[in-house]
Amino acid sequence: MTPPRLRDEAITFFIAGHETTAQMLAWTWSELGENLAVEARLHDELHDGLGGRLPEATEFGRLPYLQAVMNEILRLYPPAYITARETIESCELGGCIIPAGKMIIFSQWVAHRDPHFYDDPPSAPRDGSTASRNACQPVPTFHSATERGGALDKDSRSSKRWS
Repeated sequence: MTPPRLRDEAITFFIAGHETTAQMLAWTWSELGENLAVEARLHDELHDGLGGRLPEATEFGRLPYLQAVMNEILRLYPPAYITARETIESCELGGCIIPAGKMIIFSQWVAHRDPHFYDDPPSAPRDGSTASRNACQPVPTFHSATERGGALDKDSRSSKRWS
């Protein structure tokens, strides 16, 4: 590998790793700030599970609510929100024939809000009582300000949003 290529690869690796982590943390803090019940439950799990000390990587599996919060943030705000792939051979997708060499663009952001996959996309899965990727885990639900009209309503489904 040439020195300029090595430099470019290192910069890409650094930027990609830094930006995706920063985005996840920013959305996490934003959603926890808007959803105090989820924040309180997360604090309770961290306090009970860790006793006030910093966690070690091996302990992550003992913190199911933290995992659920992180998974829900990544579902609602995927750092790589769109992906493109080129077909290497002709294929059929959704009843359409796609010739070889054509670009297919897929948006995780759109799929994660599609009612074909979620009954109530901005808020599903709710609390682990509905079918989800891992029904054993309690799953918090976050709603962006635009999805809830700028504030958490007292009516509609607001009382069912938190477990």
